[in-house]
Amino acid sequence: ETSGKLQKAKADFKDDLLQSLTDFNNQTQTLRSEFLRNAPFAADMTPTRAKELLAEYRVAIAGVRTKEGDMKAGLEIFAIDPPVNKETADTEKNLELLDLIWSMMEEWNEAMDGWKYGRFATMDVGTIENSAGAFQKRIQKLAKEYKGMGQWKVLDSLKERIEAIKKLMPLIMDLRNEAMRDRHWKQLMEEVGKPFDPYSDSFTLELVLDLGLEHHQEMISNLSTAAGKELAIEE
Repeated sequence: ETSGKLQKAKADFKDDLLQSLTDFNNQTQTLRSEFLRNAPFAADMTPTRAKELLAEYRVAIAGVRTKEGDMKAGLEIFAIDPPVNKETADTEKNLELLDLIWSMMEEWNEAMDGWKYGRFATMDVGTIENSAGAFQKRIQKLAKEYKGMGQWKVLDSLKERIEAIKKLMPLIMDLRNEAMRDRHWKQLMEEVGKPFDPYSDSFTLELVLDLGLEHHQEMISNLSTAAGKELAIEE
């Protein structure tokens, strides 16, 4: 009688275990699908919100791993192979990469805030160029180590922001040309159609971008070159 009860208990336990295994596989697939659909692969949110979302997925993944560990002993009793669970492993890898990228995005935004709101006349162009170059190298290293990130919009957005600031460097150098006189600034204001004071503390990189001076880069370059030649004649 005891033997019969034991066999029935084992059969019931095995059935429950197999059902748990099925539920577990469904859970991992559902979590993976939700992650691919809602994780911060795009740059349409702040780094703070992106990191909060990543933390939520880490908690969910931890729950999956706990459940996986709880089933291990039962699976060993019946010599059942544990689930491969590639979905969770892929999600863990994606989480690690996304955390790296969003940390870089946060770091870049903080650096940009320092540059944008600093006085234009005292900007350290060399530091900005070096920082942008360092960020580009870090992105290139990530891209080499991990394939399949080509469709991650957040990475593309970070690349574009860095490239945009690097393209601004010649413009910044032209605007900071000491040969620029009031007459040259007046010509530039007429070209832009907006007045501004290039000598005030409010003339920052943010104002340069707000004025859209990057769209007049060729004109500014010519103006700066002409100003340099005129200064040479004056001297």
